[in-house]
Amino acid sequence: MFSLAPYRVSVSETNTGKSIPLWDQDGNGLLVWIHDYLYKKLGKLETRPEKRMVRVSRVSSNRDKTLVCGRLQTGEYGFTSELVDSTSSSVSHERTDKEAEMIPFYFCFVAPMQSAWSVLILQRFKNLGIYDFLIQRLVEDFSKACPGLRLVVERLIPSTLAKALLNDAQIKAFRLISHKMPKAVEDALKEYDFEGHVSTTEIVIKATRQGGLPKLEKFKEVLDGKANLQDVVTMDKWDYDTVKLDLEVGGRRRTVDIGKPYKVTPNIDVSDDVQAGADGHPVWEDVVAVSVQLASDYLSLQHPGIVVDAELVETFDAPKIQAADLQRSNVAA
Repeated sequence: MFSLAPYRVSVSETNTGKSIPLWDQDGNGLLVWIHDYLYKKLGKLETRPEKRMVRVSRVSSNRDKTLVCGRLQTGEYGFTSELVDSTSSSVSHERTDKEAEMIPFYFCFVAPMQSAWSVLILQRFKNLGIYDFLIQRLVEDFSKACPGLRLVVERLIPSTLAKALLNDAQIKAFRLISHKMPKAVEDALKEYDFEGHVSTTEIVIKATRQGGLPKLEKFKEVLDGKANLQDVVTMDKWDYDTVKLDLEVGGRRRTVDIGKPYKVTPNIDVSDDVQAGADGHPVWEDVVAVSVQLASDYLSLQHPGIVVDAELVETFDAPKIQAADLQRSNVAA
Protein backbone atom coordinates (compact mmCIF):
# COMPACT_ATOMS: atom_id res chain seq x y z
CA MET A 1 0.00 0.00 0.00
CA PHE A 2 2.81 2.43 0.93
CA SER A 3 5.93 2.70 -1.21
CA LEU A 4 8.80 5.12 -1.72
CA ALA A 5 10.31 6.11 -5.07
CA PRO A 6 13.98 7.26 -5.00
CA TYR A 7 15.45 9.85 -7.37
CA ARG A 8 18.85 11.45 -7.96
CA VAL A 9 18.87 15.28 -8.03
CA SER A 10 21.79 17.32 -9.34
CA VAL A 11 22.49 20.78 -10.75
CA SER A 12 24.25 21.37 -14.06
CA GLU A 13 25.06 24.20 -16.46
CA THR A 14 22.38 24.50 -19.13
CA ASN A 15 24.79 24.97 -22.04
CA THR A 16 27.61 22.59 -21.13
CA GLY A 17 25.90 20.01 -18.93
CA LYS A 18 28.75 20.39 -16.43
CA SER A 19 27.75 19.46 -12.87
CA ILE A 20 27.70 22.20 -10.25
CA PRO A 21 28.43 21.60 -6.53
CA LEU A 22 25.30 21.54 -4.38
CA TRP A 23 26.88 23.57 -1.55
CA ASP A 24 29.27 26.49 -1.19
CA GLN A 25 31.73 27.12 1.65
CA ASP A 26 29.22 29.29 3.53
CA GLY A 27 26.62 26.51 3.78
CA ASN A 28 24.35 27.88 1.08
CA GLY A 29 23.09 25.35 -1.41
CA LEU A 30 20.34 23.66 -3.35
CA LEU A 31 18.36 22.40 -0.35
CA VAL A 32 18.32 25.84 1.24
CA TRP A 33 16.73 27.14 -1.97
CA ILE A 34 14.28 24.23 -2.07
CA HIS A 35 13.28 24.81 1.56
CA ASP A 36 12.56 28.51 0.90
CA TYR A 37 10.75 27.66 -2.34
CA LEU A 38 8.44 25.18 -0.60
CA TYR A 39 7.91 27.42 2.43
CA LYS A 40 6.64 30.21 0.17
CA LYS A 41 4.09 27.77 -1.26
CA LEU A 42 2.97 26.50 2.16
CA GLY A 43 -0.82 26.37 2.36
CA LYS A 44 -1.44 27.96 -1.06
CA LEU A 45 -3.91 26.04 -3.19
CA GLU A 46 -3.01 25.85 -6.87
CA THR A 47 -5.20 24.62 -9.69
CA ARG A 48 -3.48 22.92 -12.60
CA PRO A 49 -4.66 22.59 -16.22
CA GLU A 50 -4.99 18.81 -15.85
CA LYS A 51 -7.82 19.42 -13.34
CA ARG A 52 -5.66 18.88 -10.29
CA MET A 53 -5.43 20.85 -7.08
CA VAL A 54 -2.08 20.98 -5.26
CA ARG A 55 -0.75 22.53 -2.09
CA VAL A 56 2.25 22.14 0.20
CA SER A 57 0.86 21.29 3.65
CA ARG A 58 4.09 20.73 5.64
CA VAL A 59 7.74 21.76 5.38
CA SER A 60 10.34 20.44 7.83
CA SER A 61 14.14 20.50 8.01
CA ASN A 62 17.18 19.69 10.09
CA ARG A 63 19.53 22.39 11.42
CA ASP A 64 21.67 22.98 8.31
CA LYS A 65 18.98 22.20 5.71
CA THR A 66 20.79 19.08 4.48
CA LEU A 67 17.46 17.30 5.09
CA VAL A 68 14.25 18.93 3.87
CA CYS A 69 11.00 16.98 3.98
CA GLY A 70 7.28 17.58 4.12
CA ARG A 71 3.88 16.77 2.70
CA LEU A 72 2.16 17.74 -0.51
CA GLN A 73 -1.60 17.37 -0.92
CA THR A 74 -3.06 16.77 -4.33
CA GLY A 75 -6.45 15.76 -5.69
CA GLU A 76 -8.29 15.48 -8.98
CA TYR A 77 -11.60 17.15 -9.81
CA GLY A 78 -13.84 17.28 -12.88
CA PHE A 79 -16.05 14.22 -12.28
CA THR A 80 -18.91 13.23 -10.01
CA SER A 81 -19.20 10.19 -7.77
CA GLU A 82 -21.13 8.77 -4.85
CA LEU A 83 -19.24 8.34 -1.58
CA VAL A 84 -20.62 5.30 0.24
CA ASP A 85 -20.33 4.75 4.00
CA SER A 86 -18.73 1.30 4.37
CA THR A 87 -20.53 0.62 7.67
CA SER A 88 -24.04 1.53 6.58
CA SER A 89 -23.69 0.80 2.83
CA SER A 90 -25.47 4.07 2.13
CA VAL A 91 -24.43 7.18 0.25
CA SER A 92 -22.99 9.69 2.70
CA HIS A 93 -22.09 12.35 0.14
CA GLU A 94 -22.47 12.98 -3.58
CA ARG A 95 -19.23 14.44 -4.88
CA THR A 96 -19.58 17.19 -7.46
CA ASP A 97 -17.30 17.77 -10.44
CA LYS A 98 -15.79 20.77 -8.63
CA GLU A 99 -14.61 18.80 -5.58
CA ALA A 100 -11.12 17.34 -5.22
CA GLU A 101 -10.06 14.61 -2.80
CA MET A 102 -6.85 16.06 -1.31
CA ILE A 103 -4.56 13.12 -0.49
CA PRO A 104 -1.32 13.80 1.46
CA PHE A 105 1.99 12.52 0.09
CA TYR A 106 5.38 12.60 1.83
CA PHE A 107 8.52 13.94 0.14
CA CYS A 108 12.14 14.17 1.30
CA PHE A 109 15.35 15.76 -0.06
CA VAL A 110 18.67 14.65 1.49
CA ALA A 111 22.06 16.15 0.57
CA PRO A 112 24.90 16.19 3.14
CA MET A 113 27.55 18.87 2.54
CA GLN A 114 30.01 16.45 0.91
CA SER A 115 27.49 14.89 -1.49
CA ALA A 116 27.75 15.54 -5.23
CA TRP A 117 24.04 14.88 -5.70
CA SER A 118 20.92 14.80 -3.57
CA VAL A 119 18.58 11.92 -2.94
CA LEU A 120 14.89 12.68 -3.37
CA ILE A 121 12.31 10.31 -1.89
CA LEU A 122 8.68 10.56 -3.01
CA GLN A 123 5.89 8.59 -1.37
CA ARG A 124 3.43 6.64 -3.46
CA PHE A 125 0.01 5.66 -2.16
CA LYS A 126 -1.43 2.62 -3.93
CA ASN A 127 -0.91 3.58 -7.61
CA LEU A 128 -0.83 7.34 -7.00
CA GLY A 129 2.19 9.66 -6.76
CA ILE A 130 3.24 13.31 -6.87
CA TYR A 131 6.17 13.45 -9.29
CA ASP A 132 4.23 15.38 -11.94
CA PHE A 133 2.82 17.85 -9.43
CA LEU A 134 5.97 18.60 -7.42
CA ILE A 135 9.02 17.96 -9.56
CA GLN A 136 8.02 19.26 -12.98
CA ARG A 137 7.06 22.65 -11.54
CA LEU A 138 10.16 22.67 -9.30
CA VAL A 139 12.45 22.12 -12.30
CA GLU A 140 10.77 24.92 -14.27
CA ASP A 141 10.88 27.41 -11.39
CA PHE A 142 14.51 26.59 -10.59
CA SER A 143 15.56 27.47 -14.15
CA LYS A 144 13.70 30.78 -13.90
CA ALA A 145 15.29 31.60 -10.54
CA CYS A 146 18.81 30.48 -11.59
CA PRO A 147 19.41 31.41 -15.25
CA GLY A 148 22.04 29.25 -16.90
CA LEU A 149 21.49 26.33 -14.52
CA ARG A 150 19.09 23.43 -14.59
CA LEU A 151 17.86 20.92 -12.09
CA VAL A 152 18.32 17.30 -13.20
CA VAL A 153 16.00 14.75 -11.61
CA GLU A 154 16.31 11.11 -12.65
CA ARG A 155 15.43 7.71 -11.28
CA LEU A 156 18.06 6.58 -8.80
CA ILE A 157 18.36 3.19 -10.43
CA PRO A 158 21.75 3.11 -12.22
CA SER A 159 23.61 -0.10 -13.00
CA THR A 160 26.01 0.78 -10.18
CA LEU A 161 23.16 0.34 -7.72
CA ALA A 162 22.26 -2.98 -9.28
CA LYS A 163 25.88 -4.13 -8.86
CA ALA A 164 25.92 -2.89 -5.28
CA LEU A 165 22.79 -4.91 -4.59
CA LEU A 166 24.35 -8.01 -6.13
CA ASN A 167 27.37 -7.59 -3.85
CA ASP A 168 25.44 -7.12 -0.62
CA ALA A 169 22.17 -8.98 -1.09
CA GLN A 170 21.06 -12.56 -0.80
CA ILE A 171 19.60 -13.92 -4.03
CA LYS A 172 16.25 -15.41 -3.04
CA ALA A 173 14.95 -16.29 -6.50
CA PHE A 174 16.17 -16.43 -10.08
CA ARG A 175 13.56 -15.93 -12.82
CA LEU A 176 13.91 -16.59 -16.54
CA ILE A 177 11.05 -14.83 -18.31
CA SER A 178 9.82 -15.17 -21.88
CA HIS A 179 6.88 -13.72 -23.79
CA LYS A 180 6.19 -17.12 -25.28
CA MET A 181 6.01 -20.70 -24.00
CA PRO A 182 8.81 -23.26 -24.45
CA LYS A 183 7.95 -25.53 -27.36
CA ALA A 184 7.74 -28.63 -25.15
CA VAL A 185 5.15 -26.92 -22.93
CA GLU A 186 3.30 -25.55 -25.94
CA ASP A 187 3.09 -29.02 -27.47
CA ALA A 188 1.91 -30.55 -24.17
CA LEU A 189 -0.93 -28.02 -23.91
CA LYS A 190 -1.74 -27.85 -27.62
CA GLU A 191 -5.21 -29.35 -27.32
CA TYR A 192 -6.25 -26.65 -24.82
CA ASP A 193 -5.64 -23.77 -27.27
CA PHE A 194 -3.37 -21.59 -25.09
CA GLU A 195 -2.25 -19.53 -28.09
CA GLY A 196 -3.22 -15.86 -27.74
CA HIS A 197 -3.96 -16.19 -24.01
CA VAL A 198 -0.43 -16.30 -22.56
CA SER A 199 1.39 -13.09 -21.61
CA THR A 200 4.61 -14.52 -20.14
CA THR A 201 6.18 -17.80 -19.12
CA GLU A 202 8.58 -18.01 -16.19
CA ILE A 203 11.02 -20.57 -14.93
CA VAL A 204 11.62 -19.76 -11.26
CA ILE A 205 14.47 -21.13 -9.14
CA LYS A 206 13.95 -20.34 -5.44
CA ALA A 207 16.38 -20.51 -2.56
CA THR A 208 15.59 -22.38 0.64
CA ARG A 209 13.55 -20.35 3.12
CA GLN A 210 16.50 -19.20 5.25
CA GLY A 211 19.19 -19.40 2.56
CA GLY A 212 20.23 -17.78 -0.69
CA LEU A 213 21.30 -18.87 -4.15
CA PRO A 214 24.99 -18.79 -5.15
CA LYS A 215 26.41 -15.45 -6.28
CA LEU A 216 26.14 -14.99 -10.04
CA GLU A 217 29.26 -12.96 -10.81
CA LYS A 218 28.74 -13.08 -14.58
CA PHE A 219 25.67 -10.83 -14.24
CA LYS A 220 27.95 -7.97 -13.17
CA GLU A 221 29.64 -8.22 -16.57
CA VAL A 222 26.21 -7.88 -18.19
CA LEU A 223 25.51 -4.75 -16.12
CA ASP A 224 28.92 -3.36 -17.20
CA GLY A 225 28.11 -4.04 -20.84
CA LYS A 226 30.94 -6.58 -21.13
CA ALA A 227 28.71 -9.61 -21.80
CA ASN A 228 25.36 -10.37 -23.39
CA LEU A 229 22.65 -11.78 -21.17
CA GLN A 230 21.98 -14.72 -23.50
CA ASP A 231 25.67 -15.66 -23.39
CA VAL A 232 25.61 -15.93 -19.60
CA VAL A 233 22.57 -18.20 -19.34
CA THR A 234 21.65 -20.32 -22.36
CA MET A 235 18.67 -22.64 -22.63
CA ASP A 236 18.15 -25.19 -25.37
CA LYS A 237 15.04 -24.60 -27.51
CA TRP A 238 13.79 -21.64 -25.46
CA ASP A 239 14.64 -18.01 -25.98
CA TYR A 240 13.94 -16.04 -22.83
CA ASP A 241 13.53 -12.25 -22.92
CA THR A 242 14.94 -11.24 -19.56
CA VAL A 243 16.28 -12.46 -16.23
CA LYS A 244 15.07 -11.10 -12.91
CA LEU A 245 16.64 -11.66 -9.50
CA ASP A 246 14.62 -11.37 -6.29
CA LEU A 247 17.05 -9.98 -3.72
CA GLU A 248 16.94 -9.44 0.03
CA VAL A 249 19.14 -6.70 1.49
CA GLY A 250 18.74 -4.95 4.81
CA GLY A 251 15.56 -6.93 5.48
CA ARG A 252 13.88 -5.58 2.32
CA ARG A 253 13.01 -7.39 -0.89
CA ARG A 254 14.09 -5.82 -4.19
CA THR A 255 14.04 -6.96 -7.78
CA VAL A 256 16.81 -6.54 -10.34
CA ASP A 257 15.96 -6.87 -14.02
CA ILE A 258 19.36 -7.80 -15.44
CA GLY A 259 18.29 -6.88 -18.95
CA LYS A 260 17.02 -3.48 -17.80
CA PRO A 261 19.08 -2.35 -14.80
CA TYR A 262 17.52 1.14 -14.91
CA LYS A 263 14.29 -0.49 -13.77
CA VAL A 264 15.74 -1.93 -10.55
CA THR A 265 13.02 -1.66 -7.91
CA PRO A 266 11.63 1.70 -9.03
CA ASN A 267 9.32 1.72 -6.01
CA ILE A 268 10.26 0.23 -2.64
CA ASP A 269 7.41 -1.19 -0.58
CA VAL A 270 7.63 0.08 3.01
CA SER A 271 4.22 -1.07 4.23
CA ASP A 272 5.87 -3.33 6.82
CA ASP A 273 8.19 -0.54 8.02
CA VAL A 274 5.61 2.17 8.77
CA GLN A 275 2.43 2.25 10.77
CA ALA A 276 -0.76 3.70 9.36
CA GLY A 277 -2.23 6.50 11.45
CA ALA A 278 -5.89 7.04 12.23
CA ASP A 279 -6.17 8.84 8.88
CA GLY A 280 -4.97 5.76 6.98
CA HIS A 281 -1.68 7.40 5.94
CA PRO A 282 1.86 6.64 7.21
CA VAL A 283 2.78 7.95 10.65
CA TRP A 284 5.08 10.94 10.10
CA GLU A 285 7.93 9.77 12.35
CA ASP A 286 7.94 6.33 10.74
CA VAL A 287 8.12 7.53 7.14
CA VAL A 288 10.82 10.10 8.01
CA ALA A 289 12.98 7.40 9.63
CA VAL A 290 12.55 4.95 6.75
CA SER A 291 13.23 7.55 4.05
CA VAL A 292 16.36 8.87 5.78
CA GLN A 293 17.73 5.34 6.10
CA LEU A 294 16.96 4.66 2.44
CA ALA A 295 18.62 7.92 1.38
CA SER A 296 21.68 7.03 3.48
CA ASP A 297 21.95 3.69 1.65
CA TYR A 298 22.01 5.45 -1.72
CA LEU A 299 24.33 8.25 -0.60
CA SER A 300 26.83 5.71 0.68
CA LEU A 301 27.49 4.86 -2.98
CA GLN A 302 29.21 8.28 -3.14
CA HIS A 303 30.78 8.28 0.32
CA PRO A 304 30.84 5.00 2.31
CA GLY A 305 29.76 5.57 5.88
CA ILE A 306 28.09 8.91 5.14
CA VAL A 307 26.01 10.20 8.07
CA VAL A 308 22.70 12.01 7.62
CA ASP A 309 21.51 14.35 10.38
CA ALA A 310 17.93 13.15 10.84
CA GLU A 311 17.00 15.49 13.71
CA LEU A 312 14.23 17.80 12.50
CA VAL A 313 14.43 21.16 14.29
CA GLU A 314 11.93 23.17 12.25
CA THR A 315 8.44 22.20 11.09
CA PHE A 316 5.81 24.44 9.50
CA ASP A 317 2.25 23.22 8.98
CA ALA A 318 -0.39 24.86 6.81
CA PRO A 319 -3.82 25.41 8.37
CA LYS A 320 -6.52 22.91 7.48
CA ILE A 321 -8.31 23.72 4.25
CA GLN A 322 -11.58 25.54 4.88
CA ALA A 323 -14.61 25.00 2.65
CA ALA A 324 -14.49 28.61 1.48
CA ASP A 325 -10.83 28.21 0.45
CA LEU A 326 -11.74 25.45 -1.99
CA GLN A 327 -14.42 27.58 -3.62
CA ARG A 328 -12.18 30.66 -3.95
CA SER A 329 -9.07 28.83 -5.09
CA ASN A 330 -8.16 29.93 -8.59
CA VAL A 331 -4.38 30.15 -8.59
CA ALA A 332 -2.93 30.20 -12.09
CA ALA A 333 -1.26 27.02 -13.26
